[in-house]
Amino acid sequence: MTTYHRRFTRLSIALALLSAAALAGLTAGGVHAASAKQPAKPRPAGIVPAPSEAVQQQHRRLTVAAIASARPGGYIPGSTVGRDVQHLRYRYGPFEIGPGQNPNLIDPGLPAPAGAGFITRFEPNLELADGTVPAANQLHLHHAVWLVNGNPVWFADAEKSVFAPPAGYGWPTAPTDRWILNHMLHNLYPTHARAYLTWDVDFVPAASPTGRKLHGIGTLWSDVRGGENYPVFDIPFRPKGSGRYTYPTGLRGTAARRYPDGMNSIEVPVNGTLVLAVGHLHPGGLWNSLRLTRGGRTTEIHRGAVRYYDPAGPVSWDMAMGVTRPGWKVAVRRGDTLTITATYDSRHAAWYESMGLMVVGIAPGDRTGIDPFSPNLDRRTRLTHGRLAENRGSGGAPTTLPIASTLPNGRAFRPGDGRSVSISDFFYFPGDLSRPAARNPPVVPAGAPLRFVNKDARLGIPHTITACRTPCSAAAGHGYPLANGPIPFDSGQLAFGLPQLTAFANRSDWQTPATLPPGTYNYFCRVHPFMRGSFRVRPSTTAEIKSAARASGFGGRPESRASNTNASTAP
Repeated sequence: MTTYHRRFTRLSIALALLSAAALAGLTAGGVHAASAKQPAKPRPAGIVPAPSEAVQQQHRRLTVAAIASARPGGYIPGSTVGRDVQHLRYRYGPFEIGPGQNPNLIDPGLPAPAGAGFITRFEPNLELADGTVPAANQLHLHHAVWLVNGNPVWFADAEKSVFAPPAGYGWPTAPTDRWILNHMLHNLYPTHARAYLTWDVDFVPAASPTGRKLHGIGTLWSDVRGGENYPVFDIPFRPKGSGRYTYPTGLRGTAARRYPDGMNSIEVPVNGTLVLAVGHLHPGGLWNSLRLTRGGRTTEIHRGAVRYYDPAGPVSWDMAMGVTRPGWKVAVRRGDTLTITATYDSRHAAWYESMGLMVVGIAPGDRTGIDPFSPNLDRRTRLTHGRLAENRGSGGAPTTLPIASTLPNGRAFRPGDGRSVSISDFFYFPGDLSRPAARNPPVVPAGAPLRFVNKDARLGIPHTITACRTPCSAAAGHGYPLANGPIPFDSGQLAFGLPQLTAFANRSDWQTPATLPPGTYNYFCRVHPFMRGSFRVRPSTTAEIKSAARASGFGGRPESRASNTNASTAP
């Protein structure tokens, strides 16, 4: 196994025993599967909630209520049924989400479920105080991860996949478990929001007749970024060619050399049976692939493809993940290697801060699985739910915003004049298309960069300057605008956060590439897509070219950006 795999792979698996009587010493995330040569990946010191977040936690409460059954709307049901199955709804909050905020935070004191038993179905969601589900184009569940005894077990994102292993299996849980919630709730608008995270659970008491027959499972956390705290990567915009980009196998050049060998692989720690695979992708994602390698032979055991309900195609959260069926049971041996890749659409746009991970459920000691190399393995998939009403607002309707290329020149910027475009109160100034008094595009000579400064960063509000194709003037949504400018550029999220636990670039300013040719450039904010702006590059004189070379140390490729999110995916 590779050096990276030996040293850094984190596995979150519960070594489930065949007898429920031993449940007191076993939980869904209670035992690491890493051997002595596979220690758990260390987390950086100082990863704690910000002070304001810690204060908010004092006012959050977890409530539990019995519900009749699973939520309506086409969600897959639990496979374990009967009168011993309790349908419970956990509601945690409230979360106070400030205007435009998108922080990645941790709640370390989440109460564990009461009583020993098994979780046989897990369905996450986000709701407002009145119980309604917010539209994803307004308040977005960017992600939530439930960690049990320090190990990730379930996740949630705007696609809201459901975790339902086959009948007879479940994640063991005990009152002594330590639950932690990592969450990022994304407010797309400059208004305050209050929300709650919910998770509907099918719970079977361990001492019940059904509980005594259940086989415990644990989670193998498979991730193309090797289980990093914020495991994101970028997909380049390639309107020509196949239209598909697979990470990490598509990496070339420096990016490929920087990617640690084996980062997207984990080693199976015990003999047993894989019983569940639930993947996660962002908009633009097409499928996750899970491959098993044994003795020099490799086979794909699961391909979780996405179904997009959005008529515009693979561009938004209006989608559902394809997951394994109840009949998917794969016999694995200790030492087998599982490798994950993520394939994205690259024809429509660039996709920044994308993800590719998978929860794989394993039943240690179970002998009912099928040989992974057998043609009899059921590789078919099912969708975790139908079309979600809250995910329909992908945007694109006509608006009254002007077409930037038809506007007259705005303020002239010259090399070395010290001026910049400021971003304040969710406006770009000058050049914001929604402000008639200052919407004309600022102008810089070719060869000179245009500097942007996010003054909202002091309030914890990030913004980006991301290229989009003209006119870039339709209504905002989670599928519009797209990062599809003919010459790509992106600033990263200009704001500050904890290193390795943030999407932020940890700076507030950025400059456009000095290599942009003359023309009018449209851009938007990826975090708040209703924000639109433009600038113009005019032909420069010989004197200006020389002046720009002296005044600016910034240049590079148009697609380069200042960020900490593994941006170098393009060859």
